[in-house]
Amino acid sequence: MASIAIFAAFFCVFNVLLWIMLFARWRKIFSPDGIIRTTREEMTKMVSDINNNADRNISLIDDRIAELKKIAEEADKKIAAAKEEIAKLNLAKTASLFDDQPLVRDVPVEIGGDDDDDIQPIVNFDRITHELSHREPIIAPQPENNTPRVFPKRVEELYQRGYSIEQIAHELSRSTSEVSFALDMGMYR
Repeated sequence: MASIAIFAAFFCVFNVLLWIMLFARWRKIFSPDGIIRTTREEMTKMVSDINNNADRNISLIDDRIAELKKIAEEADKKIAAAKEEIAKLNLAKTASLFDDQPLVRDVPVEIGGDDDDDIQPIVNFDRITHELSHREPIIAPQPENNTPRVFPKRVEELYQRGYSIEQIAHELSRSTSEVSFALDMGMYR
């Protein structure tokens, strides 16, 4: 019987130790300090991930900005070259208008001559005035159907004919929001 009492006492002591360990573990897991510590560790990891992602995104954006600057510089160079070519073509075009007769005559000029009556003009003014008087008149462009004053009227017409907002926008080469705005302002809906 003494062995059963020793076994029971050992079992009770072992049971009490397990309960103490369980309560200590329980306290450690569910204590406010433990929850705060775990939350703080998770937040630190999240902030670190966000910072790493932000750094990577910023470096990607900086690379793209550098690429866009290079492309813009190349485009500016090409635009400048195109403007030069257009200027040369316009100059050549205006020069071809006057190819029938030269505007400048090759006139020998005498330096130190006393006779002012012998001087002939270098520029053929008769030819220039003739060319300018016979040019086609410049016609001002006619207003389109969707100028600011006519646009609401055209929208109203098309809407009353049964056109949808998308069809009106396509017809007038405007956005659907502009057409909707014009309809709202005219209260045609």
